[in-house]
Amino acid sequence: MKRFFVALLLVIPSFAQVQKSAEPAKEAALTMSYPAAPSLMWAEPAMPVIMAPAKPQIIPESPSHVFLDRPAKIRFALLAGVIAADGITTQHVLNHDGGKEVNPLARPLVIHGAPGQFAASAIGYAFGIGTSYVFHRTGHHKMERMFQNLAIGVEAECVTNNLIQSALTNRSAR
Repeated sequence: MKRFFVALLLVIPSFAQVQKSAEPAKEAALTMSYPAAPSLMWAEPAMPVIMAPAKPQIIPESPSHVFLDRPAKIRFALLAGVIAADGITTQHVLNHDGGKEVNPLARPLVIHGAPGQFAASAIGYAFGIGTSYVFHRTGHHKMERMFQNLAIGVEAECVTNNLIQSALTNRSAR
């Protein structure tokens, strides 16, 4: 499309050329005697077309920030709190209510009590921080924040699921 407009800008001045001749009949005869002459599209424009070279635009980099800035510290603190709540509610469901761990990756650790739960929680927290750091180092700052928020949301859902599971088993025991 851009080439079409450039070609149009080069052709329009050639159509605008007006050759005033004192002898119009001679000009007509001249045109008729040379049918193989190039058309007006190939004629030079009446006014010179001045094109400035395109200046490369410098795209500003996305605003960089420190990895552990204030919002990230708040998010990681929230993530740690929700992971701790998930660990406490998971152990409560496993020990008191006879439930089972839903996560197949954490199940081998969690069945060993509080030390296993601590190990699973530490691995999950390290995974959350590590993935955010990878996004940060590769310049995907929006993905970094989205992943932090997603991790908090997923852990909050796990706590909610544990609390619902605990409430249902306590209700059915009565």
